[in-house]
Amino acid sequence: MSSADAAWNLCHTLPFTPANQRSRIATSHLLSHLGGQKKGQLETHHREYLLWLSPPRTDRQPLEIYPSSAGLPAHISKIQEGSRAPPDNSDSMANYTTPEGPHEEDEPQHTTPYLETVLEAHDLKPVKLGPKEGIALINGTQLITSMGAEAVERAETVARQADVVAALSLEVLKGTSRAFDSDVHKLRHHKGQMDVARRIRALLHSDTFVSEIAESHRFCDRVQDAYTLRCTPQVHGIVHDTLHFVRGIITDEMNSATDNPLVISERKEIISAGNFHGEYPAKAVDYLAIAIHEIANMSERRIERLVNPALSELPAFLVSEGGLNSGFMIAHCTAAALVSENKVLCHPASVDSLTTSAGTEDHVSMGGFGARKALMVVENVERVIAIELMAACQAIEFLRPLKTTTPLEEVIKVVRSVVRPYDKDRFLAPDIDTITELLKDNKIWLAVRHHIEHYHSVQHVETRVFSPSMSFIGSGPPRPFKRSLNNGRPTRSPATKTKRQRTCSKNN
Repeated sequence: MSSADAAWNLCHTLPFTPANQRSRIATSHLLSHLGGQKKGQLETHHREYLLWLSPPRTDRQPLEIYPSSAGLPAHISKIQEGSRAPPDNSDSMANYTTPEGPHEEDEPQHTTPYLETVLEAHDLKPVKLGPKEGIALINGTQLITSMGAEAVERAETVARQADVVAALSLEVLKGTSRAFDSDVHKLRHHKGQMDVARRIRALLHSDTFVSEIAESHRFCDRVQDAYTLRCTPQVHGIVHDTLHFVRGIITDEMNSATDNPLVISERKEIISAGNFHGEYPAKAVDYLAIAIHEIANMSERRIERLVNPALSELPAFLVSEGGLNSGFMIAHCTAAALVSENKVLCHPASVDSLTTSAGTEDHVSMGGFGARKALMVVENVERVIAIELMAACQAIEFLRPLKTTTPLEEVIKVVRSVVRPYDKDRFLAPDIDTITELLKDNKIWLAVRHHIEHYHSVQHVETRVFSPSMSFIGSGPPRPFKRSLNNGRPTRSPATKTKRQRTCSKNN
């Protein structure tokens, strides 16, 4: 197995948490470094490293960044060159030694009972660090990369599900599916845009998945929808493409040698160079934050359309007894606040630099803070999408008994399994938290993925439903009739006048 393969395999060894991800990257770098480590031993014992580096930690626990430790867990923050993990017969991490000698008894004990328990449960013994391996563990580039890896995983998860939520919002706002025609998106060539349009087509009304809601407003006179509905592929698409680019940068960084100096063993030469510089992952996390923010920016505007009766033709703030109940008014305010917060957090940290170390370190990436705030942006986006999903599911309650497509009904079913419909004011924070967890667990995507695959496997020709607001060059195809009772004969609805006919009548 190559060092790159070994590094990727580490990503599936422990649960995906911030602490574990930092541990993965640190161990990955040890496996792939040209820094003089005992490579064979590390490949044999990479699991011991992972277990040693990963004490229990809650996602809500604040992350403090210390210059000496680059944010690694406290029990290894003081490990330096020549340090040693505890010997095989030691009782705790407090017994490890540093160049300064053993810890004094009055010093804090950097240990946790979890360490002994986990090692014993897996019949493992701590690995002893050799010269230079301690420094390799606290490389600052690993901090940026590890947090960037978490950010890109979470961003991709929420962005994919945001496509689904956008489709549901469009459905309850009675938008048209015409804007997602494949011939439109082929003309612009962007992969992300075409993928999003393809995904949304599979979720909306089609011959495969019929929507009673879509059929109910097919003969309306609306010509086009708001940008946040019809431009979803164009906006969400560049987000997906950017995240794909960021994933490539982070993947390369995870499998790179970023130590200094580097030991070129084939030449038996030690070279002091600049692979430690964090500009690559720093720029990547800044790109990520700017991109994923736009998902929430679009989402908040769709929430506004859902709660605004002038735009949705639904009860104000999605509650039956308005005035007495504020409905989703405060939920929308929460989404707006999170989006506004993100606009500040999206300022790129990597455009800044300050000289340190007596002028030697005269350009730095500022990627540590960039990665931290990228995760803040992603977390805010997750909550905004959760609010939109909750609002869309509430909105569809006012369209019952009409049903939407099978995949979108599955989405509603997943939400309703944990959050009940909103009939009167209640504390919404627990509901928002619950739906946020659904998104983080990828439950919404899992509910529709097989439906999307089924649609594309059986429907080879797109469903292009006629609408009276459509325009044609020349006479166009034959218009269908909207049937109504007129002495038993079908008649054309006034709404089925072509756009040209309506325009001509106004001009005359």
